[in-house]
Formats: sequence, structure tokens, C-alpha cells
Amino acid sequence: MKQKIKSLINLKATSTFLGLLFFIALAGGMTINVPNASAAITVNTQPATDFTTGTYKADAVFSVVEFGITQDAAETLSSVAVTVVAESTAVSGDFASLKVYKEDGTTTGFQSGEDTLVGTQTTVNVGSATTISTGTTAIGGTETTFYVVATLAASPTDTNAFSVDVAADGVATSANSPTVTVLDGSATAIATIDTTAPTVALTYSEDPANAGAMTVTATYSEAIVGTPNISIDQPGTTDISAVAMTDGGAQTVWTYVYTVVTANGGAYVDGTATVSLSTVVDAASNNAVAPTNTTFTIDTTAPTVATTSTESDPTSTSPFSVTITFSETVTGFAIGDITVGNGTAGTFAGSGTTYTANITPTTNGSVTVDVAGSVAIDTAGNNNTAATQFSIVYDGTIPTVAFNPTSGTTGVVVSSTITLTFSEAMRLVAGNAAITNSNAASLITLKKTNASGADVSKTATINAGKTIITVTPSANLSYGQLYYVAIGATVEDTADNAIVATSATFTTVNAGSVAPSPIPTSTTGQAAATPAHGGVISKTNTDGTSAKVVLPAGALIANAVITISPTAKAEAVLSRPIPVGNSIVGDYAYNFTAISGLNIAVNAFEKALTLTFIYTNEQAEGIDEGALKIHYWDDALNEWVALADSEVDIVNNVVTATTTHFTYFAVFGGESSEIMDGDIIQCQNSDNPFAVYIVKVVGDTKYIRHIVSLEIFNYYTHLKWENLKQVDSLDNYSLSGWARVNTGPNGTPGPTDKVYEINSDQSKHWIDMTAEEFLTHGGSDAAIYSVNQGEMNLYTTGADVMSL
Repeated sequence: MKQKIKSLINLKATSTFLGLLFFIALAGGMTINVPNASAAITVNTQPATDFTTGTYKADAVFSVVEFGITQDAAETLSSVAVTVVAESTAVSGDFASLKVYKEDGTTTGFQSGEDTLVGTQTTVNVGSATTISTGTTAIGGTETTFYVVATLAASPTDTNAFSVDVAADGVATSANSPTVTVLDGSATAIATIDTTAPTVALTYSEDPANAGAMTVTATYSEAIVGTPNISIDQPGTTDISAVAMTDGGAQTVWTYVYTVVTANGGAYVDGTATVSLSTVVDAASNNAVAPTNTTFTIDTTAPTVATTSTESDPTSTSPFSVTITFSETVTGFAIGDITVGNGTAGTFAGSGTTYTANITPTTNGSVTVDVAGSVAIDTAGNNNTAATQFSIVYDGTIPTVAFNPTSGTTGVVVSSTITLTFSEAMRLVAGNAAITNSNAASLITLKKTNASGADVSKTATINAGKTIITVTPSANLSYGQLYYVAIGATVEDTADNAIVATSATFTTVNAGSVAPSPIPTSTTGQAAATPAHGGVISKTNTDGTSAKVVLPAGALIANAVITISPTAKAEAVLSRPIPVGNSIVGDYAYNFTAISGLNIAVNAFEKALTLTFIYTNEQAEGIDEGALKIHYWDDALNEWVALADSEVDIVNNVVTATTTHFTYFAVFGGESSEIMDGDIIQCQNSDNPFAVYIVKVVGDTKYIRHIVSLEIFNYYTHLKWENLKQVDSLDNYSLSGWARVNTGPNGTPGPTDKVYEINSDQSKHWIDMTAEEFLTHGGSDAAIYSVNQGEMNLYTTGADVMSL
């Protein structure tokens, strides 16, 4: 608020004016009270205490002008005119009233309770004079002091500023209208309206806080009057008010130093502490708004930690995962804080409360995981406690099983039982259930090798240690029969190591005191087998490989000499080329022959024969042993064909299969996922996803021809639906529709063999042109498929093709 202090006003009557008044009075015969010529109206400057400078809130009442009138009992005060000047944007609505008080009390200075109100104006002008009528207020016989008092409105405009002038000629008396002149223009005071309450924000150096020192800082939005006192109510204690304080200096910021204290029992109590500040005001007496964040957390509890794993104990999993869980969020935890006994930690991840790591055991045995104390810290600065040690047993050893009778035993009596001895206690894989007497029999396969999958009826018992299963056939086994016994990968040890699928074969003889009829047996590769007893013939090579055939009783209708002739692999494949991508395992292919009386070759048998081949570990390196198959040479097709029932014992390096005829046999490397010559394929992503094709591989080119009729499968025994392979695209294949029946030596084309185009409507069309014309117009001899006459007869004859 601005106040311009006005001048002492001297009203001086000139002698001419007074003489004229005196003359008029005598002439009229009236008595005129002429004011005392020495009387004067004096507008004094403000007292030493400046009421107007500073800031004021709503409804504030304060004196703006003090003036005195010298004694003159004959005069009265009529009005006072005051001008409110806007120093910023003050408006009339900022003011409730302007009042004039006459000092009547004994206390010097304006006192609303003692002084007499003599005039009020509730409409206050801004920028022009506001006249306050005082009626006929007696001035009195002595000098009298008057006050002009302003009152702000209930809701003035915040930050507006103003000053007050006593207007020129602003003091009017009953007899005079004295002129007010400025005596001291330097005494200007400005007042500002302030209705905004100060706000205060509390900040904490630690939240949560532990048992150390922390600071609480109170920051006000503006300077305040006085000092805000603080008190802190901590859980478990009485109110704590003895807190060291740093003065705010500019009256806006105060800092309090506080130490978390123990409760009455001497222990720290975690929880919420409450901060209280005393009420303070700003220069305009606006009360400060209480802070909102008046609580902080006390946390003196050390985080705990636990290590767990979903793995069963014992386990065969390597690596296995462990989870380290803290009771609250921590930082600073790293993989180096994990100590592993009999193993290493890796693949570390996590944050907050939960972390994981992969543990790789070093050897079989107990694996421990430890997390020491003070390796992680919570948000309050508390170090963690050590975790209880985690321990689990690692067992990575694959269990084994031994058969009695052992594989290859000849002379097992038909009433014998079969015993399987495991290297450790076993259980079922499904649900980790125990092996019991009621389910043990279903785990064992016992069948004749020439029976098509028919399992022998049997019972089984398992010992208390879950390591021995005794299998008892429900009836005597057949005499002179080769039997196959096996257990699949359906059982495991307590650490989830599944047993490797394994098997054994043995040959039975009659039981009792009567000597059994001899079964012709030979290990030199040749023996005379009989219809009544069959025979067992084997041939072992210098490299440890061998081939064996078992003829059951009834397989022959006449005596025959059985011979197994090893043929060097390089020599065998000269006239019997192997498919691209395949290889013969070992150094030999074997020619199996049977010659009966009069030098008659026997190629077909009444019962299935069992073939057994043994290979070495060195020969199995780099190949998929589980996919090994016994192949035979098909003279009609001029190609090697796989026996469908090949079974592999990868523990003992044995491959077995059955056959009803003799020819060349060899063990071939397992089928590759690569498409090879003779494969049948299908492409679900092609325009015709149901079409099936036969592949022909010539050099780097792969040709395919569409199988236009399912009857084609009846003409080629090696084409089997279970061997159908799926491919993603046919883009890398060349489609061919040309076929012929070869009539030349060893399945080669004859001079008059015709080439036909085979269409999808199952019609054949002769390519009526010379070989030169065929090649010149885009044909390829390599793309022509050799088919048998049976397939060719399947197609109807259509018009000849004259050009490509």
C-alpha cells in the first residue's frame, strides 16, 4: 500500500477579507462568530510506526493517515476525502470500507476499542477521491488527532498493491475548507494484498530409516514469521521432541537432525513415524498449510533369504534352476554372492525380491548352495542374514539292466524263468509310481522272434529293493524257439534317469532227463539245418563284427546247407550301388544262401528267420545308431531295400530283423532327414497337399514323379506309408512324368524299350521321337524312372506325344 504523506495545511485569513466580514457584521446588526485568526488545521505525518507498509490478508484493518487539528472549539470536522491509488491492479472490490476515527482514549496511536468512529464510507473508489462524511464532529478546545482507517474486503485480489493519498482540499471543517498541501512527498508507503497461505513440504534423507541419524527438512513456499517447532512420534516410544534444528536463515527452510531410537524395552520397533510441525504464519498472518507427507517408515529388520528348487531330490537334471528369495526388495545381490559346493552357478537373473541361477553339478553326489549374510541390502540400508544351506543330491548315471539268460544263450530249458537285474532301484516313469508285482509284467516284452508282435503271457515279481524282476512265463516256452526279451525306456531311477532300452535273445531246449535233439549250430558261417530243428549259423570276422541267422523248426521242408559269406564292402557295392546319403556300417555285406539236395537253392522259407548283426563302437561313430536298419538287395528292383522290423540294441551293438528269404544283407547307416533316392515325400505347402511323390536322385539333381494311383504301392514292397517324409517346399525338385520298363541286362534299358509320359488321369502316352529329338527338346535321360511291368500295365494307353 502506498501512502503519500500530506502537508501541514495553514489556512490564513487576509486582513482585507477579515475587515470586510467585520464590516458586514456591524452593518447588519448581527453577531458573527469569526474563527480565531490563529486557528489552523494541520495534517501531520504518520507516526513512527508505519501501519501501511507490508502485506495484509483479507479483512485486515489498519490506519493509513493520521492528522491533527489545532484547538478551535468553535469548529467541527465535516468530512475527509481520501484517494486510493492502484499501484498494480487494485480495484474497488478489494476494500470493504474507509473510516475516520477521533482519538478519545489515553493510548497514543490508533486503538479501535478506545477511539470514536465518526465516519464510514463502504464504497471505496480507486483512482479518485472517496469522501468520508464525519457530520459535525467537534474538534474541541485542544489539538485533536484523527485517523483514516482502511478495511480490506473479505476476498480481495491476491498480490494487488496500492497506496493512499489525502486528497487536495480533502479535510473540510464547519467554517473553513483549508487547502491541503504536500509537506513531505518522500514518505511514500506501499501495501500489498496477500491472501495465499504458505505451504510446507517435508523431505527425509532416509525413508525408510534404520537405526542411524537422518535429517527432516521443512521447506516453506515463502518466508514465515517465527520458528516452526517439530515433534516426531516413533513407534514403541513416547513423543520425541528433542531434535537438533538448523535455522532456516531466509525463514523458508529448516533442517532437523533426528536419530532413530530404541523403544522402552531397548529394541528397535519398526513401523511408521509421524512428524508434526507447529502452526506458523507469513507476514500477512496467513496460517501455513499443514504438510501432507508427515510420515516415514522405520525399518531396522535385516532381510532374510531362502534358496529353493522345483527339482526332486535326487535329480538327474543338469543344470538345474534354484530360486533365491529375499523377504523384501534388496539391491547389490550378484552371481558372485552364491557359493556352490560340487558345482558352479550360471545364467543369473532377477531383481527386487526374487533371483534365479542355474546350477551345474560337477560330479554325482551332494550339491550345496549357500548365500552368505551382508551380500545384499534393503532400501533402509539393512544387510541380509545368511540363508539356510540348500542341498540336493545329483545323480547323472544311467542305470543298466542285466538279463539272465544272457543274450545269445542256446539251451535254455522251456520251463526257465527270466531274471532282470537293475544296477539301482527303479520306478515307473509315468507319475513316478513304484514298480509293483501287479505292474511289473507289463514292463517286460517276451515273445517269439517269428511271432508278429504277440507277447507271451507271463507274471512277474519284483524284490523289496526294486532292483530285481523275476519273469515267469504262464506256460512252458516252445522248444527250439528263439525268444526275445526286452524292457523299454519306461522305468527310471529315483533321480529320473531313464534306463536305456535294451534286450536279449535266447534259444530254448526241452526240459527233463531226455537229452534234447541237437540244433545244428555253427560259428564258422556254414551248417546243415533240418526241418525238425532248424539251425543257428553265425560268422565272426577279424574286426569283431559278425552275422548270424536262426532258423526255427519248421522253416525248412528239407535239409539244407546254410552259408553266410562275408563280401568286402567295396566289392559288394560295385554291382549293388547304395543310395546317396547312406553307407554300410562295417566292412562287409553278407551273402546268405541255402542249398538243398541236388544243388537246389532255397530262397523262400516256411517261417521267419532271425538275422543278427554285430558292429563295433568305432564303426558307429558319427551315425545315429537308433536308426540303423538291415537292408537286403532286391534283384527285381535293382536296389537296396530296408527290412521294416529292424531293432537296435545300442548298448551291445546288435541289430536284429526277420526275413523269409535269402539274398545279400547289410547294415545301413540310419535314415537321414535328407531326402534320398527312393524316398516318398509329401508337401503340405504345395498347391496339391495330398500328392505323394517318389524321389530319384541323380548327381545333384532330385527328380520327383507323382504317384497317380495308390495301387502302385502294391507293386513295390519297399514303398511303405510309415516311411513317408514331409518337406517344406518342392522348389528344389524337378518334376518328371516319364517312365519305362527296362528289359536290358541287370535292369538296364533295352534297345526297344519305350519311354512313356504318365499323366494324372492314369494314362500313358508314348514319346514318339528319337532319343536325340527327346534330348534336344528338353528331355533328360536321367529324369526317366524305371518301373516294373505291373505298374505299367496299370495305365490306360493314350495318344502318342510327338513333341515336348
